[in-house]
Amino acid sequence: MSSNQNKSDKTKVLIIEDEQVIIDLLTMFLEEAGDFSVTTALNGKVGFEAYEQIRPDLILLDLQMPVMDGLTFLREFRKIDSATPIIIVSSCWQVSREEVFQLGATAWVNKPFRLTELMEAINETLDNRPVELKIHALPAQSGSFPGVNSVSLCPENKETCRQKRVAIVQHNKETLKLLASFMEKEGYEVTAVLQDAVNWAELLRREYGLIFLSVDMFNYSNLTKLNKSAPVIVNTANNDEKARKVGFIFGADAWITMPFDFSELKTTVELLMGKTPQELESLRMERMMAFLQDSVIETTRTGDQPA
Repeated sequence: MSSNQNKSDKTKVLIIEDEQVIIDLLTMFLEEAGDFSVTTALNGKVGFEAYEQIRPDLILLDLQMPVMDGLTFLREFRKIDSATPIIIVSSCWQVSREEVFQLGATAWVNKPFRLTELMEAINETLDNRPVELKIHALPAQSGSFPGVNSVSLCPENKETCRQKRVAIVQHNKETLKLLASFMEKEGYEVTAVLQDAVNWAELLRREYGLIFLSVDMFNYSNLTKLNKSAPVIVNTANNDEKARKVGFIFGADAWITMPFDFSELKTTVELLMGKTPQELESLRMERMMAFLQDSVIETTRTGDQPA
């Protein structure tokens, strides 16, 4: 059993899962995505021990595990606790969903899962409380950064208008101006805002064809708020391969390293604008599966090394 440092104001999540790759992915995702304190257990037996220690607010439960499987855990757990919500995260097909829900499961998320789908299930389970960072409101003028125009280019066609809208959210003011200027010259309607002054709910009331987002290394919490509404280009000075892979797992559709190659940037924008939502979702799932496969290979290599 492992646990990060618990804090009273964090939602306590117990992950019961035997695949270390999935444990690492879920732990990283939850810790980045909101105020969660994560404890993990490799099987149902250890899960009971962890439950007694931390009394979690939520349990994420796999079904196929050694020692004590998830179905047995669920059956025995509901004898002592009928209230703590349990989300099944599993690809198990031998067990019917009807049986699992009759035993007391709260929700079911299939493997391989989309991180956005998992977060939706968690939010809904936790009394529909949104998991958001504490951030400031947008500036008064339609959320636009001063000096950046936001003029409707195509009011007659909703889809065309959406494709012409671009949101740019950046840490750095100069990068914000640079991207806004470039996209305006390319003919797009730009909404630009500094990241420490953004209100995501307000920003996403409009539909966009594309979103630019700057991220710090392993700080991807805002990606899950954005990538359901439009493709997201992450721009960063960090060219670390692991950071890039994790960024894609969290929902980035493209990764641009600064300083910008504007020819590459233009090509990337045109490529993403031409993708349907279904095509983008398919690409995201492919990246996640590739990431998990690479992680399994890396774990196997590490395990084969002599002590």
